[in-house]
Amino acid sequence: MKKLALLGIILAFCFSLAGCSENNSTNNSSNTNAENATNEEPSNEQTDSTQLVLVDTGLHIEHNSFSYALVIENPYDGLIADRPAIKMTILDANGETILSTTDHLPYVGPGEKIVYCGAKSTADLIDTVEFELVAKESSWISESEAPDRVKNYEITSLEKETAEDGSLSFSGQVKNPGDTQATLRISIALFDASGKAITGVFDFADQVPPGETGSFKVAVPTSIPTHTTYEAHATFSY
Repeated sequence: MKKLALLGIILAFCFSLAGCSENNSTNNSSNTNAENATNEEPSNEQTDSTQLVLVDTGLHIEHNSFSYALVIENPYDGLIADRPAIKMTILDANGETILSTTDHLPYVGPGEKIVYCGAKSTADLIDTVEFELVAKESSWISESEAPDRVKNYEITSLEKETAEDGSLSFSGQVKNPGDTQATLRISIALFDASGKAITGVFDFADQVPPGETGSFKVAVPTSIPTHTTYEAHATFSY
């Protein structure tokens, strides 16, 4: 009888050890999985969730019109965002949609950060505008498949000018490195002392010949708040 009792105690002790071993194995596996998830780097594979990053937004509203500056980044190496959309939802003071409209960028190159500026007007008073960047899976192309898709339209000179009446403008030169004539959109984002975008202005350098430079002049409306710094970027205009 004593032998049977002793055997029962030994068996219970063995089962207890086995249970602890199994729990430790499970916990170690869970910790390893969590560590792998934490250390996992973003994939450069394009999917429906692959999107551009809206780094900063500047918005200036005047009654039924607005101007804006967007700082946009493509965080992916080796992938070009081709013809991504900028969706704008214009709302009134009651939160009702006045207008939904869409602009398209020509492209954003791998790892590139750009500024893009524009302006819109409506028939109604505007309270705010919501911005969304959309690049569908089909919008992403590999840089190796289209090595000539991205061109650096370099702004070779930029000067800020103040007229006698106090009005501001920017003038400069932009180079077309392509092999065809191009009209280029010049976006100039305006920032406050903290580096936050206030709004932006834009204009065009028309029909710049291939391999040459073209001139531009961008006026700054007097109603736009005072800025501290600015940043310019040129994009192809369809």
